[in-house]
Amino acid sequence: GDSGKMTHEDFAKLPAETGYILQLIDGMLIREPTPTYRHQRVSRRLQQILIAYFDKIDPQGEVFNAPLDVYLNDYTVVQPDLFFLPGTQPAQNDPVDSLPSLVVEILSPSTARTDRIKKLNSYQKAGVAH
Repeated sequence: GDSGKMTHEDFAKLPAETGYILQLIDGMLIREPTPTYRHQRVSRRLQQILIAYFDKIDPQGEVFNAPLDVYLNDYTVVQPDLFFLPGTQPAQNDPVDSLPSLVVEILSPSTARTDRIKKLNSYQKAGVAH
């Protein structure tokens, strides 16, 4: 069964940890160091590009950036580097429980394995299109 897996309720009660981003993936707590300035520089530039793009094709939609918790299911709460919520799926709750149509993860050496394998699987299972 799912005994031993952490739920999103347990996760929500955890205290913040300075210097770390906490995420829950399939019931497992993932601790990653906070991003570097290089990571943030790339993230900011990509966010500007995405905002300009989506302003044209879905002006009601919104681009968000980490840190912001996104609830995918009872055992998965993640913080994508960037994500887009279409105008038909606006953000209404914290953590965000609307399904992003686009998720961007900027790979860095410390997070590449988690992002490429575990998080990608979680996004695919949840039905994230891109």
